[in-house]
Amino acid sequence: MNSAAHQQVALRAARESIVLLKNDQNVLPLNKEIKSIAVVGPNADDDSTARYRYGPSGVKGVTVLEGIKAKVGNRVESELRQGL
Repeated sequence: MNSAAHQQVALRAARESIVLLKNDQNVLPLNKEIKSIAVVGPNADDDSTARYRYGPSGVKGVTVLEGIKAKVGNRVESELRQGL
């Protein structure tokens, strides 16, 4: 465990799994006048995929929905949608 070979495989996996947002029509950063945000997807309010190690750790992750709500507060309605 934690050998140089394992670290190289983990680094390669991390690099290959990076997702960048395409800023179509310059929507980012979000306009201060925005009134609502829909968070869509099966993992939008699930922190089980945000673990930093294998097995139970007792550490609570932050879901995408929780992070958005924490950032925008009560001034923007943030809601979870299961699909469009």
